[in-house]
Amino acid sequence: MRTDTFQLPSKKSVRKAGISLRDGVDDEKSRKIISEWRSAHSYPINTIQALIRKKIREGKFSSTLIAQRLKRLVSIQTKLQRFSDMCLDRMQDLGGIRVIFPDMVDLRRFYSLLQRSNVKHQFVEPPHDYIACPKKDGYRSFHQVIKYESKRFPNLNGLCIELQLRTKLQHAWATAVETLGIIENTSFKTGCGSEAYKRFFKLCSALFSIEEKEPILEEYRNFDKETIVNEFKSLDAKLNVLSKLDNIVVASKNIEGNTKFEKGGYQVLVTDAQQKVVSLVQFTKNQLNEAQLYYSAQERETKDQSEKSVVMISVSSLHDLKQAYPNYFLDTKYFLEKLKKYR
Repeated sequence: MRTDTFQLPSKKSVRKAGISLRDGVDDEKSRKIISEWRSAHSYPINTIQALIRKKIREGKFSSTLIAQRLKRLVSIQTKLQRFSDMCLDRMQDLGGIRVIFPDMVDLRRFYSLLQRSNVKHQFVEPPHDYIACPKKDGYRSFHQVIKYESKRFPNLNGLCIELQLRTKLQHAWATAVETLGIIENTSFKTGCGSEAYKRFFKLCSALFSIEEKEPILEEYRNFDKETIVNEFKSLDAKLNVLSKLDNIVVASKNIEGNTKFEKGGYQVLVTDAQQKVVSLVQFTKNQLNEAQLYYSAQERETKDQSEKSVVMISVSSLHDLKQAYPNYFLDTKYFLEKLKKYR
């Protein structure tokens, strides 16, 4: 994509295409506009990720993990349907960067460093601090929307990228929720699914908050740890969530033998939860257009196959891929390990 000549679809046409997507109207014109609008976020996301990596080096942070993704079409549609006032042209997380830290000390230190930096891009205030105030479902992370600004590519100015900062423990919880959602063919993260399962994950969130010495979700703030642990044990005995997660094995088809990742390259990952298979197709940093076309084609091909999940990401190694997106491998080992002492 030539960023200096690329013509963005008009916001009016993007909004109209978003309405079609929300209403379940599958027409080629709308798909093309949505794909172009999402693809336009690729250069801003790469630029901001480079800035994040520079700050990580300057701060001498260790054991951090950085990954980026373009929002999946099914996730865009779900968000448009969940929020009646949401418009596609104003959606701020079509491009997302995730940074995972070993603990809260590093997470806070990094954000403080980033705030003090002379960054030309605009920080959209206020950030969403779901660590200080967890979401009602127990989700914890720190979200900062960054609005891209550049004299070199003014046609892309104003596009938003969402920066997510998480600890390894917060990430383990979030990906375990998504993994069980894939297994159960539902989306717990958007409020769907069994209330019992959702309560189980709220209890896990509360236990992890206590471990990190951070505020727990409001529902459990007047409960002591022993009460939370006892309810967690009782509910797991009834639901067998941990056993379900522990017994999943996924074959990493077409991945293990293709472990050379090009710096700045792109990966399209397809998970088949029914067959327990994960496949990966890689593209170089100069094949962005090809990667985006393939991503869109895979989304169209699998749109009626609920057992399949497709995502386009950019990571630097197979290790980082599995650590940043364990839910696509149905991998919850770290989550299970951290809960052993409460069983």
